[in-house]
Amino acid sequence: MPWPIRSGLHRRVGKHIDLDDFPPFDVQPPIGPALRFHHGDTTDYLWWLGEYERATLELFCHLAAGCEVILDVGARDGVFTLFGAAANPEAQVVAFEADPEAVLALQANVALNQSLAAGRVTVIDAALGTLDGTASLYLSGGNSSLDPQFRAGASLIEVTVRRGDSVLDELALGKGVGLMKIDTEATEPDVLTGLDETIRRDRSLIVCEVLAGRTEDRLQDFVERHGYGVWRITGQGLARLPRVIADPSYRDPNVLLAPADWSIPPDIHGRAGGQRASGDTLP
Repeated sequence: MPWPIRSGLHRRVGKHIDLDDFPPFDVQPPIGPALRFHHGDTTDYLWWLGEYERATLELFCHLAAGCEVILDVGARDGVFTLFGAAANPEAQVVAFEADPEAVLALQANVALNQSLAAGRVTVIDAALGTLDGTASLYLSGGNSSLDPQFRAGASLIEVTVRRGDSVLDELALGKGVGLMKIDTEATEPDVLTGLDETIRRDRSLIVCEVLAGRTEDRLQDFVERHGYGVWRITGQGLARLPRVIADPSYRDPNVLLAPADWSIPPDIHGRAGGQRASGDTLP
């Protein structure tokens, strides 16, 4: 089906249809073997459109191919988790999710891909923050956040919160964390604070959502403290920014945080997302 028709159907019909009773479906990542997913909030984008956060997921897969340990913080139903595992058959992937329904979806999708994920994908049922403890998780519209200002009318539950450095010490993976994806709806700076020791040691690449008017200043503090640079992730490629600047339109909400002297590898290119041919390339 042509792309404009699929996109229109997703907007007008797809977001209003419950596909939970439909059978699992297959997706071909940019790198690695085909994956299988149950239908869900995030995975339904793959079913309808053949892609999810196209430019970001393409970049993530290419970066994951060269990393020994990958963190997916705010994993939801596991798209980034499993695409990262597919991109690198040697990598250990640690997925963090606190929303109980999302955890079940994440675990179910990992189980569907056991031949690829067994012994390599670890699911941690917790949020990441600055300290170990508990906190209120605010739930709304399939998303969740520890930020009390997340969304008006959100419901809340108590969840476990872990400091990322503590979890990684307990896992004792014995390898450096090369790549992180952090999407926690306005608490990304707290996640980074809790991973401070790991980032200083491993100089990890970080794919991070930036919400306009909420996190820019604290993320900029992280950038300056660690000697990192900022690149906006767009459908046309990576654009170097002078500082952390959010896209108020939310068309390109994600940035790459990397050591300031990092240069874009020549092999980061190709179609973005899952299988949708678009002509957009990364430099």
